[in-house]
Amino acid sequence: MKKFFTFGLVPILSVVIFSCGSSPKDVYVSGSYNDTTSGKEIACYWKNGAKVDVGAMTEDSEAYGIFVSGTDVYVAGRVYASPDTADN
Repeated sequence: MKKFFTFGLVPILSVVIFSCGSSPKDVYVSGSYNDTTSGKEIACYWKNGAKVDVGAMTEDSEAYGIFVSGTDVYVAGRVYASPDTADN
């Protein structure tokens, strides 16, 4: 009897990227945090430990991945729209 294993990955903090070509190296990490004031989950990334919020922060959101090209930062993720604000 063969056994099959399925591995599920749940990203807590996403991709770590070290920028190339400059010294010292920059470290980027994508993720999200819970804003205690609004109660929303906010997508963000950290550059060398400094948090940078992504988006308008009016809806729950998560960041799953990050790509850096020069000075441009691209974040992949999801925004959870409230039913009363979603288009039908």
